[in-house]
Amino acid sequence: TKINEREEAIDEKIIFAVARKSDVAQGQPITFDTVIANIGESMDATSGTFTAKRKGLWMFTFTAVSASGDEKGVYVRVMKNGNQMFHVEDESKKGGSNIASSWMFQLEENDTVALKLYGTSYNGLHGCSDQDWIHFTGQLLNAT
Repeated sequence: TKINEREEAIDEKIIFAVARKSDVAQGQPITFDTVIANIGESMDATSGTFTAKRKGLWMFTFTAVSASGDEKGVYVRVMKNGNQMFHVEDESKKGGSNIASSWMFQLEENDTVALKLYGTSYNGLHGCSDQDWIHFTGQLLNAT
């Protein structure tokens, strides 16, 4: 019945957590080399693209460390379906500072979310070969 289908959609867990150990250069999409969790198979770590498998309210987090160089800050573009929705910016001129953001999106089925560094006028992200310093997570809070 429709009620049972709705209850199953609400109870379905879709959660991802990915990380990256290496630097990300300016102007590049942020991809990931470590999959911590991908319940529901919604995250493509190699492209850095999350695809919503359910319509609903989604929660995302992003943390990283800014790279140093050239007295520039870091500008991370949060993309939804290929369009920038907002950005996360760190104006530290020395680099090495922590960047953190969390947000919610109301998404339709098959909407995508990805992160991309702004072009040449900003720095990249700093990775660490033996630790995950760049993290991106998401989860379905409420299916609609």
